[in-house]
Amino acid sequence: MNKFSLNSVDTLRNKKSNSLMYQYTFWYVINLLLVVLLIGITLIVAVSLFLFQDMKNDLTAVQTDLVQIANKQPSNQWEKQIDYLLYPEFTKFNVEMKNTKTGEIAHSQGWEKIITADNSKFHYLTIKNFLIIKDEGLFYKHQASFGQNGKIIIFAKLSVITDFIKLMINILIVTTLLALIFGISFILFITKRNIRPLLSITTAVNEIKSISNLSGGVPVPEKPQELTDLGTSINRLLFQLHLQIEREKGFVSDASHELRTPLAALRGHINLIKRRGKAHPEILEQSLTAIDQESERMQNLIHQLLAMARSEHYELELVDVNMSELVSDVLRTYWKEDRNITLELNIDKDIHLNGDVGQLSQILIILVENAQKYTESDGKVIVELTKNNKEVHLTVKDTGIGIPKEHLDKIFHRFYRVHKDRSRQTGGSGLGLSIAKQLVAFNGGDISVKSEVGKGSEFKVIFKK
Repeated sequence: MNKFSLNSVDTLRNKKSNSLMYQYTFWYVINLLLVVLLIGITLIVAVSLFLFQDMKNDLTAVQTDLVQIANKQPSNQWEKQIDYLLYPEFTKFNVEMKNTKTGEIAHSQGWEKIITADNSKFHYLTIKNFLIIKDEGLFYKHQASFGQNGKIIIFAKLSVITDFIKLMINILIVTTLLALIFGISFILFITKRNIRPLLSITTAVNEIKSISNLSGGVPVPEKPQELTDLGTSINRLLFQLHLQIEREKGFVSDASHELRTPLAALRGHINLIKRRGKAHPEILEQSLTAIDQESERMQNLIHQLLAMARSEHYELELVDVNMSELVSDVLRTYWKEDRNITLELNIDKDIHLNGDVGQLSQILIILVENAQKYTESDGKVIVELTKNNKEVHLTVKDTGIGIPKEHLDKIFHRFYRVHKDRSRQTGGSGLGLSIAKQLVAFNGGDISVKSEVGKGSEFKVIFKK
């Protein structure tokens, strides 16, 4: 197998091991084993302790009877009495009674089989009084005294407890295997059924290879709710992305068209100068003036395009802004004394707003410059700043040419111009109001316009405090 094939196999193995189905199954197996182990250990310990305590109760009762036998019966009757006591109810006990002074000793039946002089037959556990005897099993050793020299040794066989532990282990092994087999099959079935809609969404996303596919979206399953929400969110994102791409395509197309016009004019005048400029000085002067105007217009257009691009990726720096001072300072700096147009200010004092200083200034500059451009000589531009409850109202009025009613809902579109011939004369590109609307939205406001042809326009910006 070549290197490419090995890499492909490794990639496939990694994808499989990282899949949701694999992860669900893996963690199911781990949790199942932990739960079974915990339940099994708890059950074994609890029942074993109960059985051991029951055995100790029996051992205490046997010890009491043995002490009575030692005190009431002669030593030559001990073995008979021991067997009578132990059989058939207490056969799990092996007993030795002896008098350490006289050497008299008595054993229960089978004592020699359990206890011999061969020390190798004993394997002691680390826990005191518990021991394992070869070929016999687990025992508990108990010692007691009677009289001055009497001693009782009892070996209690714990076969009931060990048999129970072995049975529980076997049951746990069988039930764990069955649970793994049926559980894995069940969880694979459930997982496949539940992630099938997710696989459909993934397939649909992978098939989106062009902009035209964005509007189609992905299938939205009815359940589970998480995948329904995921599909809905993806479709919403794809739709917004589709709209954004379409807007960008339109923007590039419009920008290209707008730049093509001044460039064509520049080249036309340059060619005219080349052909006739030397012989006709008046043509040279006219062409240079036109070139200067077109280059200025193109410069303004590029500046606005850059401003719009920057605004879309601009991080707002929201601060407390004294709008009264800001409006006064901006108008003092940017107002152009031109064509005898009067500027009237109606600004209330100490109006504050939480916003971006740079963007708020740009909004005012755009609206005032726009009003001044389309106001005839000896006209008036009025700037008002007022506060209404929790709103700040910025209004820019003019006595200019006005906007026809059918154009009012389009003037905030990019590159849209109501009077194209006049816009060319004034240097308008159709981007100013679009930028203003965008900046207003960034600062949590809303902009509207009212206008009447021949009487002027009124732009009102409302900011929420």
